[in-house]
Amino acid sequence: MATAQRISDFQALSASKPDSNSDVWQEAQSQDGNKYQVGLQHSDLAGIDINSITAASKDKASDDVRVADSYIRVNWTVDERRIERTPSQAVTDIGIKKYCLYPIPDSNVYSYRLEVYTETGFWGEEYHFCDETKDVYPLYAYANRFHKLQYNSSNPTIIAVRKV
Repeated sequence: MATAQRISDFQALSASKPDSNSDVWQEAQSQDGNKYQVGLQHSDLAGIDINSITAASKDKASDDVRVADSYIRVNWTVDERRIERTPSQAVTDIGIKKYCLYPIPDSNVYSYRLEVYTETGFWGEEYHFCDETKDVYPLYAYANRFHKLQYNSSNPTIIAVRKV
């Protein structure tokens, strides 16, 4: 994701009005062109320095050697109980420390929510999540905290993840 797009997305998220759970959301489009949303707690926005993200994004070429761009296979199924899970060591190594995938009750728009707790450093990272339909949902994690993704899918199990 280009730095200018990250800044634009962050500014739009910052300008969003929180919902009843104090989350802010931004519309996005999956690889297959399906609408979905990314979000986080409105109170978490205050701790994010967009200038640091911008500066570090320009230096990405000098980043340490990272996990290859190939996907890591996972089997994150929908759990009605909303239990946080710890991913495999390979997923933990790319910065995702916890996840939870569950149906969204009483939603008229999106059926499923994926929450991931990331430890990405001060500049953040972009992650791609692939469901069983092979659709891909990009998510830019701005800081060390839970980030959320809401989507619709006929097969919502997340089968692969990667850090871009």
